Amino acid sequence: MQSSWRKLSRKSISINRFQSLSTSSWDYDVIVNCGGVVGAAFAADLLNRTKGQCKIAIIEPQKIKDLKTTKSLPDVRVYAMAPQSIAFLKTIGAWEHINERSHPYTNMQIWESNGPGLVKFRADKMNVDELGRICEDATIQSAIYCAIKQSGHQVDFIQSEGIVDILIPEANSFNHEPVKVSLLSTSKTETAPKSRQITARLLVGADGAQSTVRRLTGGSTWGWNYGVEGVVATVSIRDTLPTESDSALANYNNTAWQNYLSTGPLALLPLWDGYASIVWSVPVPLAKKLKSLNDSEFLQELNKALRAIPQTDKWSSFEGGSENNGLHKLFGVFGRELKAVADTAMAAAQLSDSYVCPPEVKHVCSPRMSFPLSFQQAKRYVQPRVALIGDAAHSIHPQAGQGLNLGLADAACLSTTIDQALLTGQDFGLLPVLDKFAKERYVKNLLMMSAVDTINSVFKDEIGGLGCEGSSPNSPLSKGKQLVRSLGMLGVHSLGPIKHEMAKYAMGLK
Repeated sequence: MQSSWRKLSRKSISINRFQSLSTSSWDYDVIVNCGGVVGAAFAADLLNRTKGQCKIAIIEPQKIKDLKTTKSLPDVRVYAMAPQSIAFLKTIGAWEHINERSHPYTNMQIWESNGPGLVKFRADKMNVDELGRICEDATIQSAIYCAIKQSGHQVDFIQSEGIVDILIPEANSFNHEPVKVSLLSTSKTETAPKSRQITARLLVGADGAQSTVRRLTGGSTWGWNYGVEGVVATVSIRDTLPTESDSALANYNNTAWQNYLSTGPLALLPLWDGYASIVWSVPVPLAKKLKSLNDSEFLQELNKALRAIPQTDKWSSFEGGSENNGLHKLFGVFGRELKAVADTAMAAAQLSDSYVCPPEVKHVCSPRMSFPLSFQQAKRYVQPRVALIGDAAHSIHPQAGQGLNLGLADAACLSTTIDQALLTGQDFGLLPVLDKFAKERYVKNLLMMSAVDTINSVFKDEIGGLGCEGSSPNSPLSKGKQLVRSLGMLGVHSLGPIKHEMAKYAMGLK
């Protein structure tokens, strides 16, 4: 009885504090623009923390898919979910609906086909059950909304209107005016689209890299385009396509594969029932070509690229140095010594955990899609009564699979910040409160983004001379860079504790 009274008492206090901030003339406490995975996860977490007392509206033009209508074929868009993200999805009640269609990966192999570089990660060497799980975008989104529905919490969905204007109050620590959001009907059946204005204590932009909220509030970004696109598709690594009841090969492949080619990285991510997802980063002209091929032609190119083995004979090019070039002369002097170091590194790598050829892809099961890759960071995550999360705040190269993990961490952090403000009776839409969220996430996101960008830069001049002007895969500069990179990969591969600490950091366990 005492325990129940305490629980009721704490709930009552929380409600009273929340209600003390309410303004009857405002329409919502929080408006979320875009109900994708990140926006929906934020709303679900905030509803749980406030016991459903937060009045939330989600502006989402797309119809929310029901879990029961999920396609038997995996979604083209998939994510590598880190343990930290999975834990967050469990707290909001969504993971129980995702688990069945997720697929664990316990191993990861990263190698380069233009050199002998190799790095492998294994869950058993890190004393964890798995490195992460591959999950589908549509499944995660549907599961979050299912969790909200099961919780009994209410959300207003705005599905036939879009934001056309946003008015935010002046940046004053004591300005308690609401954010004003102007909506315009997007219904094609109306001859004269209707407009209206709604107000809220906080507007959250979870609307992607081309964020409407960021644009209409005068927000800007810094960063750069990589000049490449990520080609994605669903494939099968078994001879016959599985049926809905065929789960014999559910555990066929528990390894995530990534091969660094001269054109960019190619990843093969395992899914259930022998399916897999590919993410192939290539220059824009090659992306167009890959999408124009028929399935048979694309399958041939894919397997050729995926199963290209490390080039262990690359070191021989550093033993010469007859060309009248400073770098070649340098390699000529130190060529034998460098080759000896390289051979030692390769031998150590083979002893610790040798290269394994990835599975052959048998079928292409979906249309091929592509999206541009960029490094993009919003100059500011917050303004008075406005906050950006997910891709609206930052975009990252997909090669390390950290994009959604960072977005979910944003969602959890913003929700926590709001909850803590409510517990102390603060107006969570004011800048002093929102700045706490921005300061924490900006630095953490930038650290991970910079690490991934550095990885990309290390391989960049191999991509058809995209790195330095006049460089090419066969230039002395590229050869030298490739030598250092391969030695680095082999060195990390051979030093288990170091690479395991790196992996734990990427997984959110550090």
